[in-house]
Amino acid sequence: MFKFKLIVFSIFLLLTRSICCEGDVMIIAHRGASGYMPENTASSFKKAIEMNVEAVEFDVYKCKSGDLVVMHDANVDRTTNGKGLVKAKTLKELKALDVNGGGKIPTFSEVLDTLDAKTKIVIDIKEEAVAAELAKIINSYVENKGWKQEQFYATGFQHEELKRLATLVPFVKLIPSVICIPYKMANFAEEMGAYGVCLVNVENCFSESLAKDVKARGLKLWVWSPSENIETVTKLYQLGVDAIMVDYPDVVKELWLETMKQDKIKREQFALRNANHKGINENR
Repeated sequence: MFKFKLIVFSIFLLLTRSICCEGDVMIIAHRGASGYMPENTASSFKKAIEMNVEAVEFDVYKCKSGDLVVMHDANVDRTTNGKGLVKAKTLKELKALDVNGGGKIPTFSEVLDTLDAKTKIVIDIKEEAVAAELAKIINSYVENKGWKQEQFYATGFQHEELKRLATLVPFVKLIPSVICIPYKMANFAEEMGAYGVCLVNVENCFSESLAKDVKARGLKLWVWSPSENIETVTKLYQLGVDAIMVDYPDVVKELWLETMKQDKIKREQFALRNANHKGINENR
């Protein structure tokens, strides 16, 4: 009877997790596997696929010729051998540039062609007036190239543009980004019908109460973190984040699995101690 109670109690603790102790997480390759390859390039996206990531994130701007190109900055100065604003250059002019470290600036469609129709994509909208063209291309890939509606997510600080995109392609899941989420910001995400919230600069503004507030609203909690270390990963695990955007997805995946392993060991030990304590009391 005692052994049966011990088994039942252990299983109960292993299966019941609080809001801050969920085990599943989506590891998102931030600008591709940008820790290993030049960000937002075909090589960074291919590297992410080789790592079997579940999702890839990249940034979108519209250039002078009206094409959607994948670039994080508003200008090309930091990442290429050129200078000037993306919006001031045609696609032909952008294609003439070389990305530092190798590669060319890809278009939105070229990135989708580089990825496969199984990878989830997270589109970071960097400016206004891109929703219509994004919706057109997304619909085309869903209707003609085997992509599924549930593969598409959209994020970024351009919240109004996210809402415009949702009116054109309602199946795209919205994940508005914020530097730090006060109570009203989480409320804003709920009101706009967002799937979740992405907290940027997580090291400086993150708390368990915030995580509980976001999840209490039925929203998914995403974070972008530049820190690939066990301390940060453990903190995010304990707070129950649903997705992490990182430059080294393979490293964070291993750290997450190790954190889960250690958590399981601790909970099993806790279950055993409590069961033994209960057994001692019953035998007195």
